[in-house]
Amino acid sequence: MQANLSCQSTVGLTPSETAQLAGTAARDGTRSQTTYLVGTGAPQQGCAGAGAPQMPGPTAGACAGYNLGMQRVAELQQQAWAPSTVQARSRIVSEFEAWLAGLPWERSSHTCTPMDVAVFGTTVWGLQHNGVDVQYSNSQGQQVQERITAPSSMAAMFSHIATHFNGLGRLGPWREDHPQGNPCHSFMVSKVMAGYEREAAGKGYLPSSAVPLSEEKKQQLASYLHCQANDVSLPAHQRLLAERDLVWLLYAWECIRRGAEAGFLQLSSFRDGHGSIVSSTAKPLTAGQVVYLQPAKTKTVQAGWVKQIPVTYEGDGSR
Repeated sequence: MQANLSCQSTVGLTPSETAQLAGTAARDGTRSQTTYLVGTGAPQQGCAGAGAPQMPGPTAGACAGYNLGMQRVAELQQQAWAPSTVQARSRIVSEFEAWLAGLPWERSSHTCTPMDVAVFGTTVWGLQHNGVDVQYSNSQGQQVQERITAPSSMAAMFSHIATHFNGLGRLGPWREDHPQGNPCHSFMVSKVMAGYEREAAGKGYLPSSAVPLSEEKKQQLASYLHCQANDVSLPAHQRLLAERDLVWLLYAWECIRRGAEAGFLQLSSFRDGHGSIVSSTAKPLTAGQVVYLQPAKTKTVQAGWVKQIPVTYEGDGSR
């Protein structure tokens, strides 16, 4: 019985690619063929690679079983990220490796340096994926319009490449005395990213963030979805989804808010006549007692504190 063994890395492969590489033990009583895949830190004892000497059946079977286990590990590793994240990383890595291959000197993901990563990100990828328009005054006082890449997109690109390097076993920070480290985790790349953020801010770039949905925009969106749901010219399944979105919008608007936005009340909102917070351990409120409500300041109420509202307690003290 002969075992044909080869060592390849499964780290960073998609499940389908891993399945193609994964070895199987085809036992017909006369021969067993095994492909032994070696990922980061996988044991290699007894599996010396192509052209290995004949191995006893139990050893070949152990390698085959280990191969299946490695395939399973690779599949689970890929599921740590959403499919869209894996696809985005794959595209960026493909662009990066194609650029490395076109350099006049030999470079690869295993040998590239922080300078390679920084040059690719700022002068290659950044120029091809710029999607933010900015306007600013240059040193001569002239108005300049430019299209740049958002710093958050640049940072995401570096993060994807860093994950790619981790998958290749390039772990830890890159240093001159440790060139096997991750080039993205280096002084140069971190300072280039910081400088890019500062430059973008100087050009008038302002990061956008999620903002609360206003009543006006809610009404506009609800009206649009209502029209979509009742447009008989649209396919039935499209109208169904529009109706689903409309129901969810109205339900979420009424019920799914941050707790502080439900009346803008917190424990600190209840004050006594002196403006002090009513203690939760104080004696129960009595009928006719006056407390003051001071709605809390949240991200959606930035104009300032609302005036205190006097409220007369009319309960019997039980609630």
